[in-house]
Amino acid sequence: MTKYIIKLTALMAIILGIEEILILTVLPSFSFTLLPAIPIFFAIFGAIVFTLIFKNKNISVSAVMGAKMLKILLSLVIILAYIFLIKENSKAFLAAYFIAFLAYLLFETWVLSSINKKKE
Repeated sequence: MTKYIIKLTALMAIILGIEEILILTVLPSFSFTLLPAIPIFFAIFGAIVFTLIFKNKNISVSAVMGAKMLKILLSLVIILAYIFLIKENSKAFLAAYFIAFLAYLLFETWVLSSINKKKE
């Protein structure tokens, strides 16, 4: 479990670094203050989900799907709150959020498939 959380944290740190470098060097007008919050959110959410999955060896598919739905709903709330309340570079926020979301989705799929292979 710990190795997956460390890998997820490293992945999110790499994504944050790449996004920061691209924004500061190529697109400085797209800079926004909450950029670090995006990968931090996915790292914390992933750590919680992976901890719950690994602590419960007999976790059902519906519980895993419920966690995925919770992630999607939280993402929608965060995106809508940012767009309507903060409004600072919304397009840059959406792009950064989408990149982190996609990376997390791919990582989560890889982790769940590796867990499934170990069970067989």
